[in-house]
Amino acid sequence: MLADHLLPLIPTATLTVLKDTGHLSPLKVPDQVAAHINAFLAQLSAQHSNRTSLCRSAPDRGPKEGDTS
Repeated sequence: MLADHLLPLIPTATLTVLKDTGHLSPLKVPDQVAAHINAFLAQLSAQHSNRTSLCRSAPDRGPKEGDTS
């Protein structure tokens, strides 16, 4: 149900199914939960690094000297 109804509404969402667990995943399979959280954070960090490097290499488009608008 979650995958069918909610995932299409969030373009960047993914669904991960953990093996051998139910509602208490952090208690029953903490290694699996931690691995998926770490992978997610690494992906965010890589995306942030790419954006930061793109911003640094972009030309300055700020107001020009003497521009009062």
